Amino acid sequence: MNNFKYFISFALILGLVHGQPFPAQLQLIGTLRDFANWDTNNPVRHPDFNNKLGDDRNIVQINLGMDDKPVYNSAIPHPTINSAASFNQWYRDVSPINQNFPYTLTLNHIGNGVYSYDNPSFFPLDGQGFGNEDKGRNFGFTLEVHTKFTYKKGQNFAFRGDDDLWVFINKKRVIDLGGVHGAMSQEVYVDE
Repeated sequence: MNNFKYFISFALILGLVHGQPFPAQLQLIGTLRDFANWDTNNPVRHPDFNNKLGDDRNIVQINLGMDDKPVYNSAIPHPTINSAASFNQWYRDVSPINQNFPYTLTLNHIGNGVYSYDNPSFFPLDGQGFGNEDKGRNFGFTLEVHTKFTYKKGQNFAFRGDDDLWVFINKKRVIDLGGVHGAMSQEVYVDE
């Protein structure tokens, strides 16, 4: 299990694009934030990274906050999160707690208007930020992506990730893979 903390937000735009060819790739612009894992000797180590394991759904509230960031759900206890304050550092630039890196996620067209990004060795910050931890990899980071897409009847989005992955469409949570765990999958059908 790794310590990736994904957060993806989509804005739904109603309408269809007729007669346009599908591009070979789509690029999603995002932000990686690196954190020092709890089990390192770094003085700014973060208590939510590489500290606790467990399936932990409903960490975030159903709606994004006014700043378009996930809002910690303090209504129930969360075994993998130290506090609301520590969680609020995940998707905000907080010096010296985290380091910000722009990142482009490239999705490949695999046919019939379907795009995919599948990388079981997603370690985009190896050798950067606070540096590598155990097993020579940089495990302690978050990825935040916001994008817009054009709604087309019958669309669905499928996500797989190990450790904390949330997807919001129109600022509502539609995917919840919270917790520190092995790879899990969830799918959302936009028409429902």
